[in-house]
Amino acid sequence: MFASQILHSLSEKDNLCLLKKCKRALNKRGRIVIQEFRLLKDRAHPQQGALFSVNMLINTEGGRSYSPDEMKNWLSKTGFKKAEEKLMGEAVIIQAFNS
Repeated sequence: MFASQILHSLSEKDNLCLLKKCKRALNKRGRIVIQEFRLLKDRAHPQQGALFSVNMLINTEGGRSYSPDEMKNWLSKTGFKKAEEKLMGEAVIIQAFNS
């Protein structure tokens, strides 16, 4: 399952709900791949991710950019295993497995 540029438009609570649904929809050996703008823990870098986060804060009811650690934590909370991240310029790709 590929979730590209989706999580930033939702709140943390809504992302947890979405990831639970994704997990249920996958077969036992399935995986999810998430692609988002990269944002460091300080929420100010890199600049593109930080500016995009401000845009999401203004234009959505709960969205913002999230750090890879936040997204990997959600994957763990929703039962995904072996979350791995790869940086691709200003983006991050996170992959995790259903079991």
